[in-house]
Amino acid sequence: MEFKIQPEIYFRSILLASTVVILFVLYGPILLAPNSFFIGPADADSLKNYFTFNYYLKYDTGLWFTGMNYPHGELNIFTDNQPIFSFLLNLIDDHLFPIAPYGVGIMNYLNFISIVLAAQIVYGILRFFKISPWVAIITGVLVVFLSPQLERAVPHITLSYMVLIPAAWLLTIKILDGNFSLKNTVLINLVILVATFVHIYYFLMLIILIWLMLFLDTLHSRQSLRRNLNVFGSTLIVAIGVILLIKYIDPIPDRPEQPWGVSYFRSYFVTIFLPQIPPLLNELQSVFNYRHRPFEGISYVGLLGIPMLLYLGYCLLINFRKYRKFRILNHKLLDISIISAFVVLLFAMGVFHDNLPNFIFDFLKPLRQIRSLGRFSWIFYYIFTVSYGVVIWHTYLKYQEKKKSKLAWSILILTLVVWAYDTYNNIKYVSAFSVHRNTIITENNSEILEIFNKMGYVPSDFQAIMVLPYVHVGSEKISKIQHGEIMNVAFEWSFKTGLPITNVLMSRTSLSQTLGNIQLLSSDKIRKKNLRKINDKPFLVITKLKITENSEIRLLSKALKIHTLGDTEVWELPIESFMDNVDNYKQNFQRNRDSFQQIQSGIYSDTIPDNLVYFSFDDVINLNSFSGSGAYTAKPDIDTISFTLPNNSENRDYELAFWMRLDHRVTTTSVPEFQIPGDHFQVIKLNIKQPSEIYGHWIRVSTVFRHLVSDKEYHLILTDQKEVIDELIVRPLDQDIYIDKGHELLLNNYILD
Repeated sequence: MEFKIQPEIYFRSILLASTVVILFVLYGPILLAPNSFFIGPADADSLKNYFTFNYYLKYDTGLWFTGMNYPHGELNIFTDNQPIFSFLLNLIDDHLFPIAPYGVGIMNYLNFISIVLAAQIVYGILRFFKISPWVAIITGVLVVFLSPQLERAVPHITLSYMVLIPAAWLLTIKILDGNFSLKNTVLINLVILVATFVHIYYFLMLIILIWLMLFLDTLHSRQSLRRNLNVFGSTLIVAIGVILLIKYIDPIPDRPEQPWGVSYFRSYFVTIFLPQIPPLLNELQSVFNYRHRPFEGISYVGLLGIPMLLYLGYCLLINFRKYRKFRILNHKLLDISIISAFVVLLFAMGVFHDNLPNFIFDFLKPLRQIRSLGRFSWIFYYIFTVSYGVVIWHTYLKYQEKKKSKLAWSILILTLVVWAYDTYNNIKYVSAFSVHRNTIITENNSEILEIFNKMGYVPSDFQAIMVLPYVHVGSEKISKIQHGEIMNVAFEWSFKTGLPITNVLMSRTSLSQTLGNIQLLSSDKIRKKNLRKINDKPFLVITKLKITENSEIRLLSKALKIHTLGDTEVWELPIESFMDNVDNYKQNFQRNRDSFQQIQSGIYSDTIPDNLVYFSFDDVINLNSFSGSGAYTAKPDIDTISFTLPNNSENRDYELAFWMRLDHRVTTTSVPEFQIPGDHFQVIKLNIKQPSEIYGHWIRVSTVFRHLVSDKEYHLILTDQKEVIDELIVRPLDQDIYIDKGHELLLNNYILD
């Protein structure tokens, strides 16, 4: 019996082979030894994705990840560890057979499978639009390997799943084409669910795309209203279910509600239509002098983008004049897709965020969780570039029908060559940094255990790892990341010992937990609330760079260096290092009160200072005060608090300090400034993103300055109307000031509580 290969299987096999060949060009070593390599360089941001996935797989169970943010841990969905996969694999590892040792390889192959499936789905979309299988094969390869998500695998492998957007698009157009079946309805909702628990961004992307296309289809044909309402209803139930599920399983009440970045991480015309990588980037920048925009907003559609944009505009104009209707390519579903793509592109460019009233975002709260609008331009990328294939093929057919075969072939070949040139450049660019050997997330921990043995310890002698300089990213309010690469060392030691890390490199982290962890760096004038949540074992402190922060120098001075490995030093930090001296300070005041000089009512020091400025703000009633009955809320626009230091202090150093309240519900978008008078104002931008002095939800903001001018005003500039400050003091740096409020005692504006 003769065996005949079905044509579609034949063409799809060619596409599969082509995709795999290019994958070998990009990731050959990883494909052959998937556990031995990372995709992309092993910087802290990209390695974090591998660490959270593999640490959870090896050490955790259930829905909670314990590898960072010690002693609290974090809900899986906020760790970038692909909970849909890590949770299921964790169950297999715990109850069926060991799979944790292969976690890195599994992550890599999940990404590769996504690329292969994406090419197949793009091919399916093109065949749906009646494109030649050969053109569909070429277009499928070009769309996938020019995709912005190819490079995205380098810093954020969880955001590199190319299959999800095309899959949702294909299922939507099939349903709108009349293929409304239980199968397709289940599939489209399954895609939404899988996408959501790969990364939450996909949830909003797919929901926006599907609902927008349903809406536009209903506008086009009222007869489709009932069907579209059914699809909308099913996806709405899934969306509500997802939101309620996350609320139910998430015990954290104070995650940031308005992450920073929505005004910065967005798309622009140049990030969509002009090259963003060499060699064309360098050439065009020298000619047109355009700026390289944020990585988050890049969805470059290739050199064909601007001609395609002009062609679509021409078609729209001609069809409107001819039919008095908004038609583009005279194919209902392709037109709906293209219009949807442009609407989403406007969203990615921030047009809606900048112009819609706030009450809409108050009602649609998930929209406030978006940090990077630019990622939504990926939807535009896939629809717009797939449209190339449709236009190229139909242009070829049109000239063939006109018996202009040479012109038809010339247009077809030229456009595909130009498109292939862009894709080649992208592959070449990504391949330069796409493979990095894995020595960190491995089961071979003998070297580290040998180090412990030489030090005379075992890992269980410690309770957790802390890295200095301190790294903490995730709460949106505080960002300690100047030396984030030190986290790579922590990830290795943590994975190979099982010790959790107190530092954080995640997203949407609890503000109160963040403040509690960083409070361990605070001075001995503050009681550390986290001491009630941890045990008596010492911390394993890892340093790699010179420590410059005073709070970290002070803490490290109490530690014992136990190992040096190159530029990495390992320390034992006893729990007593975090103890406070609040009681001693209070006793000192009570013991010496009678000998102190009273500067003002309730304000004391050992001598009368040359200058002292103190604002208690107790006359400004505020229930959220730091101390006393009031606190100062900055006025709209720019608010200024001015004062003078009338007495000449012979170039004496002073400290300006105040407490600022942090609120997870609002975003702090500006930085207070301190203006020091002189021949010209010296402007100091006050550091509110990297505090170390923390009391409750308040951070102490301070700066030291030299007093030179006695007859001019100093200005504290508050540029954010949401800022709430309290207990502002300006004092000689070398002089302690006690403030006795009866019910509270303050030392240099610290509450001794």
